Amino acid sequence: MEQKQFTGLVDFLEDKERGSFAAAFSQLGVIDHDGDITVPGAFDEGARVFISAWGHQWGQLTVGKGTIHQQGDWEVCTGQFNLNTVSGREHYESVRFNDDQQEWSFGFNILDAEPAEIEGRRVRVLKKLEVFEVSPVLAGAGIGTHTLAIKSHDDGLLVAGTKAAVSRHHTATSEEGWDGPANERRLPSPLSLAQARAAYAWVDPEAVEDGELPKQAARFIHHEVSGDGKAGAANLRACSTGIAVLNGARGGTTVPPADRSGIYRHLAGHLTDGGKEPPELKAFADLDGSEPYAAHGERVLLDVLGFAARSRSLADLRAKAGRTLSAANEERLQEIAAALRGVADDLDALGADEPTDDDEAEKALAARAYLEFVAAQHGIPLLGG
Repeated sequence: MEQKQFTGLVDFLEDKERGSFAAAFSQLGVIDHDGDITVPGAFDEGARVFISAWGHQWGQLTVGKGTIHQQGDWEVCTGQFNLNTVSGREHYESVRFNDDQQEWSFGFNILDAEPAEIEGRRVRVLKKLEVFEVSPVLAGAGIGTHTLAIKSHDDGLLVAGTKAAVSRHHTATSEEGWDGPANERRLPSPLSLAQARAAYAWVDPEAVEDGELPKQAARFIHHEVSGDGKAGAANLRACSTGIAVLNGARGGTTVPPADRSGIYRHLAGHLTDGGKEPPELKAFADLDGSEPYAAHGERVLLDVLGFAARSRSLADLRAKAGRTLSAANEERLQEIAAALRGVADDLDALGADEPTDDDEAEKALAARAYLEFVAAQHGIPLLGG
């Protein structure tokens, strides 16, 4: 019996009992890290399988059961962890905690296979398999799969895998020339969340609807895309370029500052897998003014809102203890409030003037509108508007 490991797409089903799940454990038609390509129809539709203990521990009691079936380009195991056992509950909690980093493996016998050469590479084409079990594992060989969701303790659906920065995954790498726009044109739009995460390092979670999003809502494409729209090897030149953009090259990026480190870990991971030393990620303070305008404004605004929340919390704590702010602190807060009102007045003036540079005028107006929106969400007035 052979085993094959994948980073598993997991969807804990909302309309089933707690502990139920659906894990996409095999991507069809893609050459995996073992040099195998599994064709559609290789798996018996509806076959029943065991869910083995972590890492194919066949000497241990099974932790669940399931059935397998094909969904598009994926082979999916729909099943349920046995929450009546300690091991079943532990596996459920572990997979739930691991989120979209969880990987999966399956044990199988080969009933029909043949060698082939695809794009100059010798591969084994798996045409018919007999699957016995599916198991969560630490590291896998699959391409582009990930966790989507899991049922929480209150039987609600805890959505996972829609974080903006795509978690690091291991794929083949390439040092060929890179044409980002050409590769992006080969992707459909809208595309599934799985397709986006297989090709890009960042997606906008707010743009995801019914498991799909427009291409414009994904950034940092770095995987080579085939003519039929499938993401393949990570292009190392694209990864290096992406890190350079994070560090301010080409005008920098407008992704939220909090997502920069996650994008960096993803791109740097591919470079490491390809035997390259990734460049360091610069801090905002080291970008020599190359931090994008919108990102700078958002970072400053978040600092201001954070300080306001801390001030309210401090005042509440002192009030509960029957105390008030010290005269020095109260004077300092008044100075800060006056300075912020001055900033708001300056922004109003920028928006009201008729600058000769149209681009700068648009930036000022956009910044003012964004400040007003976020401040309103947090109950902070911007005077002078």
